[in-house]
Amino acid sequence: MSKKKAKEMQRARQSFIYGEDNEDGSIRFKGCVRNGIDEKIAEKIFDDMDAFAQYAFNKSHAAAYSFVTYQTAYLKCLYPAQFMAALISSVMDNSNKVAAYINNCVQKGIKILPPDINKSMADFSVEDNNIRFGLTTIKNVGDSFVRKCVAERKENGEFKSLRDFASRMMGELNKRSVECLIKSGAFDSLQGSRAQKLAVFEEIIDSEVKAGKNNIAGQFSFFGAEENKEDVFPEKIYEYSKRELLNMEKEVAGIYLSGHPLDEHREELAKMNYPGIGDVASEESDYQDGSEISVVGIISNRRDKLTRSNTNMSFITIEDFTGGMEVIVFPKILSKLDAVLTENSIVMMHGRLDIKEDEGVKLILDSATPFTGRKDSILLKLNESQLMLLDKLRYISLQHTGMRNLIISSSYGEITVNNILVDGSNEYIEKVRKLFGENVISNNT
Repeated sequence: MSKKKAKEMQRARQSFIYGEDNEDGSIRFKGCVRNGIDEKIAEKIFDDMDAFAQYAFNKSHAAAYSFVTYQTAYLKCLYPAQFMAALISSVMDNSNKVAAYINNCVQKGIKILPPDINKSMADFSVEDNNIRFGLTTIKNVGDSFVRKCVAERKENGEFKSLRDFASRMMGELNKRSVECLIKSGAFDSLQGSRAQKLAVFEEIIDSEVKAGKNNIAGQFSFFGAEENKEDVFPEKIYEYSKRELLNMEKEVAGIYLSGHPLDEHREELAKMNYPGIGDVASEESDYQDGSEISVVGIISNRRDKLTRSNTNMSFITIEDFTGGMEVIVFPKILSKLDAVLTENSIVMMHGRLDIKEDEGVKLILDSATPFTGRKDSILLKLNESQLMLLDKLRYISLQHTGMRNLIISSSYGEITVNNILVDGSNEYIEKVRKLFGENVISNNT
């Protein structure tokens, strides 16, 4: 019941009320009716169990829960930035939840500030009613190391350069942690681009280690003069593209930090009412096993596998502002869509959900098209008798999902079909005309 598997629930209802027999005709269990319980009473009992399984508590639990809910609502209403910072910090090991809560902050006008070696704390923190990323979200950067960084800058001031950081944190850091901090953008507020810092950080650390050993051996600077801790970068090292910088952040933090590849399409996507991928994949999702859905996101990872029949299938991760989900592409579909399903491509996908108790939520892909943000539409002019064929139109449209709105005009007025977007391909147009006639369809740009 708690897994909300509709087909299993229907079988359970049948067995609960009428019992179940073995293959040889013997009774496996009787069920309510064969035990003398009225059929309507049995149905009512099962309905009550089904309703309770959706979301219900005993009274003592509900009373305590309502009090905690009131306290939570109070904090979220009056201290939204502090509340969301604490909430995100509590789920930092779950990138889907972090992404979903960050998206919620953006929608509420709370800015999410990127990690900064001179401003970030270990966890997410509040800065001028905005939220600053915590440094422990970054791979290979442990909580103990971050707290020592924070203590060092509180005691001796902000870090002035990458070399200054390496010198002051010597004995605590390693090259891998510094590399991940650079890739995350945590040193962006210091002199130099990420590309420049990545080019020289190992050399800087090695030189500071050597300097430290020399000092231990008594080889101090002449007259005790203070050493120059400014960074020197080689010339003609060009900064990475915006997409490359975002991919670095995703690599070391599990989420995009300074933006999102879908940012330029945020407004269009909000109007198109696609479900959030993270919401679909959530344990709290109301979607059922086998449900058909369409989503839009960026392909962040693709892994191909050779099947026993010597054909390729693919396992893809698609993500949006709310999180990610695995997509399974079987050989027949992959052979048609191989060129569309490339890493870092923004695509619209349509398929059916595969929900298993121990494996989470996956999408079995049926179709995919590149997402361009186009807003043009297809207009169907139907008479009253043709409206009787809308179920067939829906079936055809779900086979050709894409980026174009479907608008139906009739004597009852004009409506936009919000939950279905179509590709407008020649094949789709031909099927629609075969169903309704040659003159019912026109492009509406």
